[in-house]
Amino acid sequence: NFEGGVVLFEGGMDPADMVNSGNADEVERLFSSPIPFAKFVIERTVASFKTDTPRGREEAFNAVKSFLKKLSTFMQEEYAPYAASLLGVNSARLVSKSSADMPGNSRESLLTLSDIAEKSIIKTLIKTPTLIDTVLDVMDSSMFLRHKEAFESLVRGEESSELLQIEFDESIQIYSENELKKQLIYFLIKYYQRALDNIKKYDKLSIEKKIFYIRKYRNYLDRLKRGELVPYESDSTL
Repeated sequence: NFEGGVVLFEGGMDPADMVNSGNADEVERLFSSPIPFAKFVIERTVASFKTDTPRGREEAFNAVKSFLKKLSTFMQEEYAPYAASLLGVNSARLVSKSSADMPGNSRESLLTLSDIAEKSIIKTLIKTPTLIDTVLDVMDSSMFLRHKEAFESLVRGEESSELLQIEFDESIQIYSENELKKQLIYFLIKYYQRALDNIKKYDKLSIEKKIFYIRKYRNYLDRLKRGELVPYESDSTL
């Protein structure tokens, strides 16, 4: 179970109690499991409700949604589909906010996850400009879907109204260097997956070039999924 932000194992016992009762080996086994912590919490949360009834599914849905809200944007998108599969709902319902959940003057069009990811990267670089070169090593403004101009202004050291809005928006997260790396990996996986899908449908390249880019993007995706940032190379021919 997941109660008050604490993971409870079988029988409602927490890890400390299990150690004290002589079950340290079992605790070690549980924590060494390849099941990620968030996935473990989601599974146990859903299992704690009677999901064979409409009321139970609703309660499980609300509990899982509450847990996901506490995670970063990256983690929300990673685990929302899995949680949705357990609950039998659309994953978008688990991570989106209704206007009723938002404070008075901020009930505008809802931010998509890509909005949030791009703004968080930009705000992190505003607050920690020493990380700009690190980011430019692996991406450029062409990868941004929504905030390309703001990113370009930041890199050029120029002021803009959009940058000011991002800087003073308290709802936008600032990443540590380690968190930024994880966010960049998530961001680049999405980008190169789109690039791979597009190249397969691109009919203006020779077969040889198509094969080259498909192999290149697959290699990038494999490396990113292993936690490795890959250097950015402009594909100007595309």
